Amino acid sequence: MVFWKRRMKTSFNVNNGYSCMFWTMVGFLLLLVIGLLDYYTGTEVSCSLFYVFPIALISWLISW
Repeated sequence: MVFWKRRMKTSFNVNNGYSCMFWTMVGFLLLLVIGLLDYYTGTEVSCSLFYVFPIALISWLISW
């Protein structure tokens, strides 16, 4: 079982050697940009769905 977990971690390494702090900062910057776009578009356009992308990206990359 330990071999399988180690094998999964090495075969699905998607963060390409970048640190968790780097991906966290990228996620916060993406959230900031989306938040500003959401603020400036007002109530005419809903950007709620776009908030999912940075959160999913960070969750995926930091979990490995």
